[in-house]
Amino acid sequence: MNKLLSLSGYFVKKDAINIRTGILILSALLAGGTVMVANNVLEHQFSNNMIYYTYGYIAQYFLLYFSVSYWGIEFQKKTINMLITSGRSSISLYIAKMNAYIIHTLIFFVFAFLEVAIYVVAIGARDSLFKIFSSLLVTYLAYGAFVFSCSSLLVIVTKKFVISLVGVWMLMSVFPAVSVLVQNYSVGAYMRLIPFSFIIEAFNFNCFTREQIVITLIWIVVLFLGGIFIFKKRGRV
Repeated sequence: MNKLLSLSGYFVKKDAINIRTGILILSALLAGGTVMVANNVLEHQFSNNMIYYTYGYIAQYFLLYFSVSYWGIEFQKKTINMLITSGRSSISLYIAKMNAYIIHTLIFFVFAFLEVAIYVVAIGARDSLFKIFSSLLVTYLAYGAFVFSCSSLLVIVTKKFVISLVGVWMLMSVFPAVSVLVQNYSVGAYMRLIPFSFIIEAFNFNCFTREQIVITLIWIVVLFLGGIFIFKKRGRV
């Protein structure tokens, strides 16, 4: 356990704690901050959903990029071979990477909550900060774990950073539209069982339902186990 925590800490320092993360978080904060500015300029009280959306809309793409880069850069620079031959098991490497990414996601979550909390206090809203905190936490954990599990599987199969990034982005962007197009057909009823059909909207507006959380959790477990299995077989370049 101590070795796993140490390895997770190494990946956090290597992949999460850097200037790039700080700049991207600042960009997301500025996007959310436009709502605060508009609130004062227009003298109109916007709902908290506007903060969720503006910050989350930017953050989702950054988190998507990082979910691919965690393994993608390793394969691209061929440092994956060094990790595999370092004496650490494939399972420990995979879990440590996911732990690091979840912490990375939580960093974005903390700033999202702080911005929303500042806005709530500033406008004197009666919204429960604890409820906002807990719902945002679930939203970021669900989105982060799913995106990482999906991206990791794609990266390990293709071993290509750019191809994997475009592939995941396409799934996230195109699948919701496909779900709408086929909703009147028999297959449409099953689209709700695939997280790609709802996860972007649920993340941006912080509106995961209990059913969606359960569905996403099941997919996370399946993709996670599948990723570990394939990583054991194809975790080299």
